[in-house]
Amino acid sequence: MSLLDSKIRRVKAQRACLNHAVALTHAMSGPILELGLGNGRTYDHLRQLLTMEGLGREIFVFEREVAAHPDCIPGWDHLFQGDFREALGLALVRLGPVAVLAHADFGSADEEATATTARSLARALPPLLAPGALVVSDQDISFAEAERLPLPPGVESGRYFLWQLPHAMQIETPADTAVVPETSRVDSFIDRMEAQHSCLNLAAELVDSLDGPVLELGLGNARTYDHLRRLFPRREFFVFDQRLRPLPKGVLDRKHLILGDIRDTLPAAVRRFGHRVILVHSDMGSGQKGPNTRLAAFIASQLPNLMQPGGLVVADQDVTFERSTRMSLPDDVAPGRYFMYRAG
Repeated sequence: MSLLDSKIRRVKAQRACLNHAVALTHAMSGPILELGLGNGRTYDHLRQLLTMEGLGREIFVFEREVAAHPDCIPGWDHLFQGDFREALGLALVRLGPVAVLAHADFGSADEEATATTARSLARALPPLLAPGALVVSDQDISFAEAERLPLPPGVESGRYFLWQLPHAMQIETPADTAVVPETSRVDSFIDRMEAQHSCLNLAAELVDSLDGPVLELGLGNARTYDHLRRLFPRREFFVFDQRLRPLPKGVLDRKHLILGDIRDTLPAAVRRFGHRVILVHSDMGSGQKGPNTRLAAFIASQLPNLMQPGGLVVADQDVTFERSTRMSLPDDVAPGRYFMYRAG
């Protein structure tokens, strides 16, 4: 399973568990704790769920350093910033044992740090929770007193975790647990990852007979690179990014990593690979429309001198370029969700 496949399954499991947990705690009264803001996707999903369910609950967020999308940053009166252990201690003094649901998303490539955080949360989180509260987490936390609950249908064992604290009133699982927001950032992320997955799989089939390198513009956490190298086990890959981030061991051969501003590294790639590239995957969009448009225009200006005839470009942004033909997307990809082009 590629990192891209794994990420899609994990985020879909996360969404299903959060929907299930909100439904199970519908009759309870108290706030929600979100441990790990990240880019704000699950915070956005939770607040939309609460709105659609008609629940006036507060969400208190815990994060070491805030780097979320501006639309997904809570007010400072609902944000505890700093180390989890210290922040949870402050929250206990301020809030007391009132939360009915806690979601913890803290796993990383550093297994030792992840295990340390899990042990800390096992001790520090329960005092903040009301009797019968639920905990949803991406990691297995060994709570001293909590019942592990069955996961929602479709979620594999070990993919996500769900617990309930003792002394709860009996809660019956609703026949239909989901009032599901259609536009949360979790939903949008899943749609984009699945579109990316389908487009890359199709592209791999279409360029199978061509000979040349593959370029990945935007390494990120290497999910799509890992998926591409499984699709093209005998192709040479070159990956472009601004800087190197911590990655799972063995994911990337450093000699094929090109670091720096894409406005400098891509013209250099034109001189190196000119008219030999069979596939470019570009995933460099951000939440800012203006910079996205300018970056897409720059990438489009370089593609005619990179691509060999018949080569494909798969992108998260519209990068229409000279002598290219916009291709039909796979049947499961909505128009505008991803883009595919064939070089002439």
